[in-house]
Order: sequence, then structure tokens, then C-alpha cells
Amino acid sequence: RATSSGAAGSNTITTWKLMAFAHTTDGKSGSLTYKTTTQKELMIQPNLPRFLYQDDRLELKATISKTGKDIESCQAIISITDEFGKPLTNVLKSDSIQLLTFGANSSATASWSVDLTGINKAIVIKTVAISKNHTDGEQRYLPVIPNKQRVVESLPFYALNKGVKKIEFAKLKENA
Repeated sequence: RATSSGAAGSNTITTWKLMAFAHTTDGKSGSLTYKTTTQKELMIQPNLPRFLYQDDRLELKATISKTGKDIESCQAIISITDEFGKPLTNVLKSDSIQLLTFGANSSATASWSVDLTGINKAIVIKTVAISKNHTDGEQRYLPVIPNKQRVVESLPFYALNKGVKKIEFAKLKENA
């Protein structure tokens, strides 16, 4: 995520801490602690729903973050296929490739128009960011459910303790 100033946020950076302890048979010991930080210089994060409805028309968006000093622009590319890898060329209603430009340590957003009219099976959405020296990508499977099937009840619950917890969806039973 980008900060309010446009800088790439903590989702692109991971800090690792290594701690080691060793001893000898005569009782001598030693230890060390080492920290290192890893970060992607270019990262794409699609903002996708958990599922889609048949006949949905929507804008799919992805945030592209850059921390690399040598990255001035990139291409954001989307492809949509069925679950077997066959391209669904009629689904995408905008150009599949977008050219984005960046400032220092910033992010940009790509957006694509999608029309799922007539689609009634799972789809695969692949988003890729490509710059001169760096690439990143994500692929997700999304179910496409019929318009008649609505999510009628949701119930948050927490599994904090060991054991069995019974969760009952009363409205789901009534509508089944």
C-alpha cells in the first residue's frame, strides 16, 4: 500500500531476524543476531473480490508499487482465462496493457473494464507488471456464481481455543 505521500508502504518490505547460539563441549558459548531487509523493487497487487456474479460489469484495479530507483515506467498487463487456460477475449472491455509512469518511491493504479455477460464458470485473472529490469505478477482463481445465488447471511467467528465450536446459519437452512 502507498502512504499518503505516495511512497511504497510496508507490504513491499520484509525484515528478517536471524538469531544463533552455539557452545563447545568445554562450556564456551557465543551468539549472534543479524537483521536483513528484503524488498521487491516492483510489485503488483490486484484488488479482487472473493467471487463474481454471472453478468457482472466491473472495474478491476491493481496497485503497482515501486521502490527501485531505476524504474521510471512499467506496463501493467491483465489476462483473463477460463479454469483450463482458454483465453476469454470477449470479457475484457479495455486495453489489456497499460503504460504507467512513476515518481520516486511511488505507486500507480491500473484499471480494466470487465463484462462477465454469459460467463458461468470459474475464471483465472493474471496481472503482471513489467519494467525494463523487473517483473512481478499474481494469478487468482475466482468463482463466477449465478445471479440467483445470493450470499444471504454471513457470520464472523473466532477459533481462539482448542475444541469444537458449532456455528449455525439459520437463514441459510431456511432458504435451502
